[in-house]
Amino acid sequence: MKFKFQTYKKKFRLYILVIICLCFNLSITTICYGQSNNSSASIGIPIKAKLVSGLTVNKERNLRFGTIIQGNGKVNISPTDVNAGLFRIVGRKGSEVYCNLTPPKNLVDGKGHTIPFNANAAYNNKKRDPTTAIQFQKASGAVDGFDLKANPQNNEAEAYIWIYGSIDVGKIKPGDYTGTFTLSVTY
Repeated sequence: MKFKFQTYKKKFRLYILVIICLCFNLSITTICYGQSNNSSASIGIPIKAKLVSGLTVNKERNLRFGTIIQGNGKVNISPTDVNAGLFRIVGRKGSEVYCNLTPPKNLVDGKGHTIPFNANAAYNNKKRDPTTAIQFQKASGAVDGFDLKANPQNNEAEAYIWIYGSIDVGKIKPGDYTGTFTLSVTY
């Protein structure tokens, strides 16, 4: 029996030695894995966004040539005329806005007759006063920019754009002639 016990003792020692080796191997693998040559790093970057008030464009008044007698010739509307068209722009105070003006080339009656329209436009970014308004370089396809300053309230301000021009009603057929002047505004 003594022989068997030593055999078991040797086997037991062998098992213990194998377990110790395995544990040692696992711990070395863990240490080596944590110290590999591959390195990585991470860092965050702040994200900021500032939300500002949008732009609004309101039509305050239509451009009206009124009733004209056929053959009367050229009819002019100035920016100071009560019949001049008027837009009001409201946006963030101090912001530069860009205006794209698109007038019709002609006024039409829907029956194939036209009246040539010579468009003009002027703006005032300080107050609602057409006498001190600044004329746009071109009233068609022009993109002019200016700061919003007039009547600042809170963080908003406004500007005004007058639409005016002339038509020539020489030998034009009688009728109701219309057109649309489009104003697009962006920051």
